[in-house]
Formats: sequence, C-alpha cells, structure tokens
Amino acid sequence: MNVLCMGQPFGADDSNVRLFRSTRGHEIRTLAAETGADYTFDPRDTAAEVVRRVAQAWPPDVLFCWVPEMYPPPRAVEDCPIKTVAATSDWNIYFPQIEYNLSRYDVVLTDKLGAESLRLWRTEPRYFFPLYSQRTPVHRKLDVEKDIDILYAGNLNYSIHVERGRLLEQVASLSDRRRVVIGGGFPDDEYTRLMNRARIAFNYGVRHEMNLRAFEALACNALLFLEEDNREVRDCLRDREHVVLYRQDNLVELLEFYLDHDDQAERIRAQGAAKAPELAGENRWGDLLDWIALQPARERPFGALPEPVRAFAELMQYASSQAPGQRVLVGEQIGDALDRYPDRPEFAAAAGSFALFNLRALSGAARKRSVRRIVQWFEQASALAPSEVVFRLNLAFVCRHGGATAGEIDCLERALDADGCGYGGLLLSPLEGYYANAWR
Repeated sequence: MNVLCMGQPFGADDSNVRLFRSTRGHEIRTLAAETGADYTFDPRDTAAEVVRRVAQAWPPDVLFCWVPEMYPPPRAVEDCPIKTVAATSDWNIYFPQIEYNLSRYDVVLTDKLGAESLRLWRTEPRYFFPLYSQRTPVHRKLDVEKDIDILYAGNLNYSIHVERGRLLEQVASLSDRRRVVIGGGFPDDEYTRLMNRARIAFNYGVRHEMNLRAFEALACNALLFLEEDNREVRDCLRDREHVVLYRQDNLVELLEFYLDHDDQAERIRAQGAAKAPELAGENRWGDLLDWIALQPARERPFGALPEPVRAFAELMQYASSQAPGQRVLVGEQIGDALDRYPDRPEFAAAAGSFALFNLRALSGAARKRSVRRIVQWFEQASALAPSEVVFRLNLAFVCRHGGATAGEIDCLERALDADGCGYGGLLLSPLEGYYANAWR
C-alpha cells in the first residue's frame, strides 16, 4: 500500500517515516505545504489535483493526514479520489477546527478518551493504539550522571494543564530535600540530556493519553511516573515493570520511595528503556497500515452541511495552520464570506480575530485604523447576535488590550445580560497562564 503522509506522524517529525522499513509491501512518502517533503503543494491546490500530480510517478492508495488541525490537507480533501485518514491529537484545544472538518475523511483516529467521548459531525473517531512516539535519532540513552532527582520538562500553561499544575506543586514541595527541575521550552539536545540526567521523569497526560513525554522518558532512560488512571498506558506498559503509576494521594510517597530505593528504580528504568524501541513510530507503522488497509471508505458527509457552516469550517481549518501560506488563505476566505453571508455573526467575529492576530505587524496610523476596524467587526457580530456572550467578551478583551478600561467594564456588564453560549470557538483569550518559567 502506497501512503502519502503529511503533518506530524506520531506527534513528532518524519524521522519515523524515514526509518520505517516495511516487510508487508507498504511504502510511505511525505507531503507538505512547505519545503522539506517528498512532495509539496500550493495552498490553493485541491487534494484531487495533488493526488493526480503525485500519481504520475507513484500512485498513492491512501492520504494520511496527521494532526490536520495544525497541518491542514490540500483543499477539498472530502473529494479526494483515494482513501483518506486523519489522526487528531489535541482535540481538547482544537475542537472548533475539527468538529466539522473531520467529516471530510474516511477514517479518523484519536486517543482512547477521544474515541469514547468526542462528539463530531457524523463521524466516529477510532482508537487503535497510542498516537505518539519518541524521535529515535533525538531521544536516546546517553552516558551521563543521573544528578537530577525529579524532572518535569514540558508545557507549564496552567490555563490548559490545571490538574498537572496541582500535581507539579506536590513535586515542587520536595525541592527542599531533593533536586527537582521543572521547566519547559528546552531545545532538543538539552531536553534529551536533561531526561538522561533524571532519575525520575514526572508526567501527566491531559487527556489521560500516552503523550510524547511518556515515550521520550523511556527512550532517554528515565524512570517514568504516569497517572494511574491513564487510559492508554496498560496497552503497552506494565506498572512497576516499565513504569510507576501514581495517584494524587500517593505521588509524593512513591517519589520518595523510588529515590530512596535506587535498586528497584533502576530495575524499572532499565526495563522501560528496553521497551522503548518496540514503541518507536517506525516499528509501529506496519501494524497501523495493515489495519488501515482493512477499513472501508465511506460517503464523506461534509458536503451535507449547510453552505455557511461549510464556509466557516473551511475558514477554521486553515486558521491554526503552521504553514504561513495556508494562513494567508484565511483572509481571502473571510472577505468572501462577509460578502456572501453579511447576516452571519461568526464571519464578522472571524474578521476581527484575524485582524487582531495581524495587528503585531502594524504601527502608527495603520495600527490605529486596524484597531478601529477590529472594534467595528466585533460590534457588528454582537449586534447580529445580541444574546451571545462570546462576542461581548471579545469586545471587552479588545478594550482591555487597548487600555480602554471604561469600555471593558461596559462590555462585561452587557455580557452579564447575554444568555447564549454559542460560537465558543471564537472566544478570544490571552495565551499566557504560565505560572512558572522554571523551578530548580
């Protein structure tokens, strides 16, 4: 089976594709809207056009889109002439991007919690196995001293990771007698070295999934601590053999125990590290592709949506793209939608949000004009849907960042009178929320 793959396979990079060696007749080639892939496409290309072009030399059987909420496919993927697969991960953050857009695909994969609870338009996501993996060329065992007792290296955004933040406070409470390192944003080489220096790598899956850090810790020879109610860990690891599973009420006790009993910690650490190669993406591609080959195509229901909903879904699909060329399309799509649907508040709000995102590139008179236009767009959205709280909160957000305190208060007071909670995907908020940069 020939697989055209784009996005972040196994939540990492394409190194697992390059390392994959199929014994079952599968071949994978990469596709991207940017350079660096086997094939590239223009943001205005359709999926059918891309497949026809690629097929001139190498006919693909499947288009596999990893994390399409961040790496969107070519346009009109719902009309792609070959089987399509999407693997979505951060659905707790990107639900507005995927709610309708995943109905464009034949097969949708996600984590176990998502398969059980995610409600999408005429689409049932499936769980096959954990969708993350270490990067074998990067995450590996190093010959360094284990001089860090407990390490957490990852996202410190409290707005997203509330429960993890509470647990990290327990971890940090040991810093008066243990060497504890908590931080984020480390370059690859430093991250790998830190993991190798750690006796224990603390971890918590926000969706109770086997996340990237779980695989990376094993590959870097750290003793992995993971929450006991993780839904996926038992599919590939055994407690006290490859990993230590903790609860909120015994986390500190278990940390202290394994720091004081290094012989037992080393046994689990070594067995976990020995398990890591089996879990690498390049060694799991074969089973995944065998399963995909057995899945039937379907009548993709995206086209059954009302036209304005399809237009908004198209806009949302590219709004969070990591490819700048695709994000440029958003401005064009908004302009077209404003002309076609002048009575739809979501497009006015989207215009305000898009202009706000681009405000950082402006200064002087151009910036002032843009701010006035942003306010007008949000006021228009609020006037079109006066009972919706989101648009009033967005106006308050703009007033706050413009220093208009009286205007912010007025918008918040008016928001108290609103009783509609629709359009949540358009709610603006600051990206801050980091309660610490690093604790050492």
